[in-house]
Amino acid sequence: MKRNSLLSFAFIGAALLLGTHDLFTNTVQPPAGHAGAPGDQTCATAGCHAGNATLNATDITLQGVGSPSLTSGYAASTEYNLAVNAGSAATYGFSLTAVDGNGDGIGTFALTSPANTSLVAGANSRQYVGHKNANSNNAWTFKWTSPATTTDSVFFYLAVNQANGNGASSGDNIRLRTYVATATSFGPYVAGGGGTSIQNLDALVDGKIAVFPNPVIDNLNLSFNLTQNQLVKAGIYNLNGQLVKPLMDEELTWGEHDRNFNVASEMSTGIYLVKFNVGGSDYFKKIVVE
Repeated sequence: MKRNSLLSFAFIGAALLLGTHDLFTNTVQPPAGHAGAPGDQTCATAGCHAGNATLNATDITLQGVGSPSLTSGYAASTEYNLAVNAGSAATYGFSLTAVDGNGDGIGTFALTSPANTSLVAGANSRQYVGHKNANSNNAWTFKWTSPATTTDSVFFYLAVNQANGNGASSGDNIRLRTYVATATSFGPYVAGGGGTSIQNLDALVDGKIAVFPNPVIDNLNLSFNLTQNQLVKAGIYNLNGQLVKPLMDEELTWGEHDRNFNVASEMSTGIYLVKFNVGGSDYFKKIVVE
């Protein structure tokens, strides 16, 4: 007989979505917290680069090189060689981190060339690998060791500064791109097929958004409190970013809202993402359907 768990999990705002966060490129090496991952500082906050950020920039790349290959996904506790290419400019800098669906660091990085790459620790158990002594070099290699299990999707947030070499903060191009690795795939990632910018969740939603129970057996509940009238959308996506089940698309008034959805009859067991869109901004929660 099926049952519903009473355990609820707080929604981790913007845990999976690439936002409008910029890269702070220090000449020697970039500090932690500037790779464009959720919660990282923006260039405006850091007050360093005057150039605009470009989301989903296709001229910068992250790829696995050599063997074992990351192309078909990652295996548990396995070391991979990764390479970043920063495109075309006069001077370059980069920063990259790997996080799970909750925004926490996942796996570990190691340097293969300490002369031109750096490694620093950040918040939420994150590691940030970046350039060292920024110059005309536009390619870097390093190692990443996968976690002990393949349950989580791994999101690699890459930020590149394509600088004009004038020694000032003006004229720099900040390029951002996200990649995702699962047990069966690796490639560029745009959450929900969009790339919507992240706004401040607290300005739109008073308190946490609850998505429960988790694991889900029969019914999924969404509970939230809007601070103003908003268009609210929600849906369930697979780990390839494909919509599996639409949940809601409504103009709602400010105040408390609760929604209940039956998912057992339409979805197979597995790991999914609940995409919650409010005021044009996307937020995600990983769930397990049993």
